[in-house]
Amino acid sequence: MISAKKVPIEKGVEPLIEQIVGLHFRARREAARRNLLLFPLVTIGTPGRHEKRKAGWVISRGTARNLARWPGEFDEVPLEDLLSFRLGVSVVVRNDASAQMAYGIEELLRHPRSANVIKGKRVSYLGLGTGLGGGFATVSKRGRISLKTDGHVGNILMEPFTFHEKRMGYQLKVKVTRKKAVFKFQADSMERNLVFRLSLNRPLEVQDLLSGPGWHSPQTGLSAGGGQVMKALARFEGEVLFRLIQALHEGRVRKAKPWLKWSKADCHFVKNVRTFLVGGGLSANKYFMRNMFDKFQERWADEGCRPVTFLTIINNAWAGALGTGSFVEPDILRRAVACLP
Repeated sequence: MISAKKVPIEKGVEPLIEQIVGLHFRARREAARRNLLLFPLVTIGTPGRHEKRKAGWVISRGTARNLARWPGEFDEVPLEDLLSFRLGVSVVVRNDASAQMAYGIEELLRHPRSANVIKGKRVSYLGLGTGLGGGFATVSKRGRISLKTDGHVGNILMEPFTFHEKRMGYQLKVKVTRKKAVFKFQADSMERNLVFRLSLNRPLEVQDLLSGPGWHSPQTGLSAGGGQVMKALARFEGEVLFRLIQALHEGRVRKAKPWLKWSKADCHFVKNVRTFLVGGGLSANKYFMRNMFDKFQERWADEGCRPVTFLTIINNAWAGALGTGSFVEPDILRRAVACLP
């Protein structure tokens, strides 16, 4: 990597395009100043499900809420074509979580020990960050990566359940219904209980309960319990993770919106996947992740399921950008090469 820059994202179709155009031409000027030749190809990773249509790639309805200023702003937007027109070069835009997965697999394949774990396997990626990104792929025995499904596991519907765990010094009760989750945390060292209610005007999805700075952020007040509440919440997320992977193993991929529904082939592909790659911002919190996985393994063993393997991918802030290079098709690459001086 020759140069890198972090900037806050601009929300909205037009502001985002203008921001990317500005960054691109800034990079061009910097390359010219340093006497460098830029390859005429731009790859971008964004939230959202990207579908290929006859006219090109578009963002599926209701899948890019993190980018939008209002509901539906990015629905059916051909972001790839719009950017290619403005930049004057070939552009590839794909889901950032799938890109993170591709980057993570390539990194694991560089090391013989981890390469032996994933070669010849179906693998799943779980990106625990601002939301819950995901992806599925097959890795051939020669290390060739083939991406499967749209990767969206975060918008799988959350089935109602009750979680109650009492451990030394504290207890946590969580009741999850169709559109609401109520958390009650009690500790011997605290004068009063902590209560937090998550209420939505839509059905609860897995990503509402299994993600980074969401319901267990400092703003909810749940962090006031310190290490005890962090451990309790991590173990609750282990329960959510168990229910997600159990649903995937059984091919029960239920989504609220019909246009997000997986095909029968995709549902069949994810059945019994037993190798999971974990990344995203939350994966850097080793204490949280250890407690989450401990709870998952307890529940998984109680059900008598075959063991699953988790590999943590080193959190690289640029993985979503670097991994999009895996989606560049040969004809796009040939067109870019033809544009070189």
